[in-house]
Amino acid sequence: MKKFSIPWTNSTYLRFLLLFISVLLPIYVIGLLIYNWGIDAVEEQVYQSVDSQMTYHLERLSSDVDQMRALMLDSLNDDNLNYLATISPVMTTYERQRAITRLQQRLNAVKSSNELISDVVAYLPQKNMKVSGVSGYDQLEAEELDELESKVRFTSSPERMGINCS
Repeated sequence: MKKFSIPWTNSTYLRFLLLFISVLLPIYVIGLLIYNWGIDAVEEQVYQSVDSQMTYHLERLSSDVDQMRALMLDSLNDDNLNYLATISPVMTTYERQRAITRLQQRLNAVKSSNELISDVVAYLPQKNMKVSGVSGYDQLEAEELDELESKVRFTSSPERMGINCS
């Protein structure tokens, strides 16, 4: 009986092949590990970058909203707005127009203070008027008045007034 044997079992070729595989296999495995480590490191850096950008933009948005809120509250104490809300019946046409123009300039300055604000409007429902920083003075329409009274809480002053940023 003849044994089945591989003719090149003791050959130099087989020994070189095994040596080649035994040298390259660890190098290949190490290369894969380094590649995966690099992917994880880059992924972590991207996450950190996105997180820091989000934090920055959130803080900026928060400070912009705080600034807008402060400007709106400051605008409620504007003399021209208070004159229009309380003593406009005794004002002359010139004084009323001048107060409206100064209030419009003030509202336009508030609008220009932040790129997120497209318009600032002061509503005077008892006088049936609104003053916009962009479009100026206008009368309130009935549906605007109804919508405004359902949405906005006005101050407790004798003449109700409100300011809205959009």
